[in-house]
Amino acid sequence: MVLAPTMATNRRRSRLYMIWVRRNFVLGSALLVFLIGCLILAFQSVRYSAAAVMGYEPAELETHSPEQIKDKILTIIRSDEFLLPLIDKNQWNRRAAFNPALHPDITVYSRILEKIEHDRSPGIPLNEQIAEKIRKDLKITILKDNSVAFSFTSTSPDLAPKVANAVMNKIIAENALQGRKKMLLKASDPESFSEPDIPHALSISGLSGLILGICFAYLLACIQIRKQEAAHVR
Repeated sequence: MVLAPTMATNRRRSRLYMIWVRRNFVLGSALLVFLIGCLILAFQSVRYSAAAVMGYEPAELETHSPEQIKDKILTIIRSDEFLLPLIDKNQWNRRAAFNPALHPDITVYSRILEKIEHDRSPGIPLNEQIAEKIRKDLKITILKDNSVAFSFTSTSPDLAPKVANAVMNKIIAENALQGRKKMLLKASDPESFSEPDIPHALSISGLSGLILGICFAYLLACIQIRKQEAAHVR
Protein backbone atom coordinates (compact mmCIF):
# COMPACT_ATOMS: atom_id res chain seq x y z
CA MET A 1 0.00 0.00 0.00
CA VAL A 2 2.93 2.35 0.62
CA LEU A 3 4.58 1.59 -2.73
CA ALA A 4 2.12 3.56 -4.91
CA PRO A 5 2.67 6.99 -3.25
CA THR A 6 6.42 6.32 -3.14
CA MET A 7 6.52 5.47 -6.84
CA ALA A 8 4.47 8.57 -7.71
CA THR A 9 6.83 10.77 -5.68
CA ASN A 10 9.89 9.22 -7.35
CA ARG A 11 8.31 9.74 -10.77
CA ARG A 12 7.69 13.42 -10.05
CA ARG A 13 11.23 13.86 -8.82
CA SER A 14 12.51 12.09 -11.91
CA ARG A 15 10.53 14.44 -14.18
CA LEU A 16 11.79 17.51 -12.33
CA TYR A 17 15.35 16.21 -12.64
CA MET A 18 14.92 15.62 -16.37
CA ILE A 19 13.56 19.16 -16.77
CA TRP A 20 16.62 20.46 -14.92
CA VAL A 21 18.85 18.40 -17.23
CA ARG A 22 17.14 20.16 -20.16
CA ARG A 23 17.54 23.64 -18.65
CA ASN A 24 19.57 24.77 -21.67
CA PHE A 25 16.65 23.75 -23.90
CA VAL A 26 14.26 25.76 -21.69
CA LEU A 27 16.50 28.83 -21.77
CA GLY A 28 16.98 28.46 -25.52
CA SER A 29 13.21 28.34 -26.07
CA ALA A 30 12.75 31.44 -23.91
CA LEU A 31 15.46 33.26 -25.85
CA LEU A 32 13.96 32.22 -29.20
CA VAL A 33 10.47 33.50 -28.31
CA PHE A 34 12.05 36.66 -26.87
CA LEU A 35 13.89 37.29 -30.14
CA ILE A 36 10.68 36.68 -32.12
CA GLY A 37 8.99 39.29 -29.91
CA CYS A 38 11.83 41.72 -30.64
CA LEU A 39 11.45 41.07 -34.38
CA ILE A 40 7.71 41.73 -34.26
CA LEU A 41 8.29 44.98 -32.34
CA ALA A 42 10.86 46.07 -34.92
CA PHE A 43 8.21 45.89 -37.67
CA GLN A 44 5.49 47.69 -35.71
CA SER A 45 4.81 51.36 -36.38
CA VAL A 46 5.50 53.76 -33.54
CA ARG A 47 2.32 55.54 -32.42
CA TYR A 48 1.78 58.65 -30.29
CA SER A 49 -1.15 59.59 -28.07
CA ALA A 50 -2.38 63.01 -26.98
CA ALA A 51 -5.40 64.01 -24.91
CA ALA A 52 -7.53 67.15 -24.64
CA VAL A 53 -9.81 67.63 -21.63
CA MET A 54 -13.19 69.37 -21.66
CA GLY A 55 -15.16 70.45 -18.61
CA TYR A 56 -18.79 69.43 -18.95
CA GLU A 57 -21.94 70.06 -16.91
CA PRO A 58 -25.00 68.41 -18.48
CA ALA A 59 -28.20 70.38 -18.87
CA GLU A 60 -30.84 69.86 -16.18
CA LEU A 61 -32.88 67.53 -18.36
CA GLU A 62 -29.81 65.56 -19.39
CA THR A 63 -28.61 62.45 -17.59
CA HIS A 64 -25.63 62.70 -15.26
CA SER A 65 -24.55 59.06 -15.59
CA PRO A 66 -20.90 58.93 -16.81
CA GLU A 67 -21.55 55.94 -19.04
CA GLN A 68 -24.60 57.56 -20.64
CA ILE A 69 -22.66 60.81 -21.16
CA LYS A 70 -19.83 58.86 -22.77
CA ASP A 71 -22.24 56.96 -25.05
CA LYS A 72 -23.92 60.20 -26.13
CA ILE A 73 -20.59 61.89 -26.95
CA LEU A 74 -19.42 58.81 -28.87
CA THR A 75 -22.66 58.77 -30.87
CA ILE A 76 -22.10 62.42 -31.84
CA ILE A 77 -18.41 62.32 -32.75
CA ARG A 78 -18.57 59.00 -34.61
CA SER A 79 -21.28 60.20 -36.98
CA ASP A 80 -20.44 61.16 -40.57
CA GLU A 81 -22.21 64.50 -40.00
CA PHE A 82 -19.61 65.33 -37.34
CA LEU A 83 -16.43 63.80 -38.80
CA LEU A 84 -16.61 64.47 -42.55
CA PRO A 85 -16.88 68.30 -42.27
CA LEU A 86 -14.07 68.21 -39.68
CA ILE A 87 -11.87 66.22 -42.06
CA ASP A 88 -12.57 68.66 -44.91
CA LYS A 89 -11.95 71.72 -42.73
CA ASN A 90 -8.56 70.47 -41.48
CA GLN A 91 -7.59 68.87 -44.82
CA TRP A 92 -6.54 65.66 -43.11
CA ASN A 93 -6.61 63.89 -46.46
CA ARG A 94 -3.31 65.68 -47.12
CA ARG A 95 -1.66 64.09 -44.10
CA ALA A 96 0.48 60.99 -44.66
CA ALA A 97 -0.81 59.42 -41.44
CA PHE A 98 -4.32 59.37 -42.97
CA ASN A 99 -3.45 59.03 -46.66
CA PRO A 100 -1.28 55.96 -47.48
CA ALA A 101 -0.38 57.41 -50.89
CA LEU A 102 1.59 60.20 -49.18
CA HIS A 103 3.80 57.97 -47.01
CA PRO A 104 7.45 58.90 -47.61
CA ASP A 105 8.63 55.97 -45.51
CA ILE A 106 6.73 53.09 -44.00
CA THR A 107 7.53 49.75 -42.40
CA VAL A 108 6.78 46.42 -44.04
CA TYR A 109 4.38 45.63 -41.19
CA SER A 110 2.44 48.85 -41.84
CA ARG A 111 2.27 48.14 -45.57
CA ILE A 112 0.74 44.72 -44.85
CA LEU A 113 -1.85 46.26 -42.51
CA GLU A 114 -2.77 48.95 -45.02
CA LYS A 115 -3.10 46.35 -47.78
CA ILE A 116 -5.49 44.36 -45.58
CA GLU A 117 -7.53 47.49 -44.78
CA HIS A 118 -7.65 48.45 -48.46
CA ASP A 119 -8.90 44.97 -49.43
CA ARG A 120 -11.61 45.19 -46.78
CA SER A 121 -12.91 48.53 -48.05
CA PRO A 122 -12.44 48.74 -51.83
CA GLY A 123 -13.96 51.79 -53.52
CA ILE A 124 -14.69 53.67 -50.28
CA PRO A 125 -13.88 57.42 -50.56
CA LEU A 126 -10.71 58.53 -48.78
CA ASN A 127 -12.51 60.87 -46.36
CA GLU A 128 -14.76 58.03 -45.21
CA GLN A 129 -11.69 55.85 -44.67
CA ILE A 130 -10.15 58.66 -42.60
CA ALA A 131 -13.38 58.93 -40.59
CA GLU A 132 -13.18 55.21 -39.86
CA LYS A 133 -9.58 55.54 -38.68
CA ILE A 134 -10.59 58.38 -36.36
CA ARG A 135 -13.43 56.30 -34.92
CA LYS A 136 -10.95 53.50 -34.30
CA ASP A 137 -8.17 55.58 -32.69
CA LEU A 138 -10.18 58.20 -30.80
CA LYS A 139 -11.06 57.33 -27.20
CA ILE A 140 -13.38 59.09 -24.78
CA THR A 141 -12.85 58.89 -21.02
CA ILE A 142 -15.07 60.39 -18.32
CA LEU A 143 -12.78 61.51 -15.50
CA LYS A 144 -13.58 61.58 -11.78
CA ASP A 145 -14.63 65.24 -11.85
CA ASN A 146 -16.99 64.44 -14.78
CA SER A 147 -14.69 66.19 -17.23
CA VAL A 148 -14.25 64.51 -20.62
CA ALA A 149 -10.88 63.46 -22.07
CA PHE A 150 -10.55 63.14 -25.85
CA SER A 151 -7.51 60.97 -26.59
CA PHE A 152 -6.24 60.28 -30.10
CA THR A 153 -3.44 57.96 -31.20
CA SER A 154 -1.54 58.45 -34.46
CA THR A 155 1.71 57.53 -36.19
CA SER A 156 2.41 61.28 -36.39
CA PRO A 157 3.32 63.01 -33.09
CA ASP A 158 1.95 66.38 -34.21
CA LEU A 159 -1.29 64.98 -35.66
CA ALA A 160 -2.39 63.27 -32.44
CA PRO A 161 -2.98 66.54 -30.50
CA LYS A 162 -4.44 68.29 -33.54
CA VAL A 163 -7.18 65.69 -33.93
CA ALA A 164 -7.90 65.59 -30.19
CA ASN A 165 -8.15 69.40 -30.01
CA ALA A 166 -10.23 69.68 -33.18
CA VAL A 167 -12.77 67.14 -31.94
CA MET A 168 -13.02 68.83 -28.53
CA ASN A 169 -13.39 72.32 -30.03
CA LYS A 170 -16.12 71.16 -32.40
CA ILE A 171 -18.03 69.53 -29.53
CA ILE A 172 -17.77 72.76 -27.53
CA ALA A 173 -18.83 74.95 -30.45
CA GLU A 174 -21.85 72.91 -31.52
CA ASN A 175 -25.14 72.37 -29.70
CA ALA A 176 -25.42 68.63 -30.31
CA LEU A 177 -24.27 68.06 -26.71
CA GLN A 178 -26.48 70.06 -24.34
CA GLY A 179 -24.97 71.62 -21.23
CA ARG A 180 -22.08 73.84 -20.16
CA LYS A 181 -18.79 73.03 -21.92
CA LYS A 182 -15.35 74.57 -21.72
CA MET A 183 -11.80 73.62 -22.53
CA LEU A 184 -9.78 72.58 -19.47
CA LEU A 185 -6.65 71.23 -21.12
CA LYS A 186 -5.42 71.61 -24.66
CA ALA A 187 -3.63 68.58 -26.10
CA SER A 188 0.07 69.12 -26.74
CA ASP A 189 2.69 67.25 -28.75
CA PRO A 190 3.65 64.04 -26.91
CA GLU A 191 7.26 63.82 -25.76
CA SER A 192 7.51 60.08 -26.41
CA PHE A 193 5.56 57.36 -28.18
CA SER A 194 2.80 55.42 -26.42
CA GLU A 195 2.78 52.32 -28.63
CA PRO A 196 4.19 49.76 -28.71
CA ASP A 197 4.69 49.26 -24.97
CA ILE A 198 8.17 47.76 -25.35
CA PRO A 199 8.89 46.70 -21.71
CA HIS A 200 5.48 45.02 -21.41
CA ALA A 201 5.75 43.26 -24.77
CA LEU A 202 9.28 41.99 -24.14
CA SER A 203 8.46 40.75 -20.64
CA ILE A 204 5.44 38.87 -22.01
CA SER A 205 7.62 37.37 -24.77
CA GLY A 206 10.31 36.22 -22.33
CA LEU A 207 7.80 34.77 -19.86
CA SER A 208 5.86 33.00 -22.63
CA GLY A 209 9.09 31.49 -23.98
CA LEU A 210 10.09 30.28 -20.51
CA ILE A 211 6.70 28.65 -19.89
CA LEU A 212 6.72 27.09 -23.36
CA GLY A 213 10.23 25.70 -22.83
CA ILE A 214 9.29 24.19 -19.45
CA CYS A 215 6.17 22.59 -20.95
CA PHE A 216 8.16 21.02 -23.79
CA ALA A 217 10.87 19.85 -21.40
CA TYR A 218 8.22 18.30 -19.12
CA LEU A 219 6.59 16.57 -22.09
CA LEU A 220 9.93 15.15 -23.23
CA ALA A 221 10.65 13.99 -19.67
CA CYS A 222 7.30 12.18 -19.48
CA ILE A 223 7.93 10.46 -22.81
CA GLN A 224 11.41 9.39 -21.74
CA ILE A 225 10.16 8.00 -18.39
CA ARG A 226 7.42 6.01 -20.12
CA LYS A 227 9.92 4.55 -22.54
CA GLN A 228 12.21 3.59 -19.65
CA GLU A 229 9.30 2.01 -17.75
CA ALA A 230 8.18 0.09 -20.83
CA ALA A 231 11.73 -1.16 -21.42
CA HIS A 232 12.01 -2.18 -17.74
CA VAL A 233 8.73 -4.15 -17.92
CA ARG A 234 9.97 -6.06 -20.94
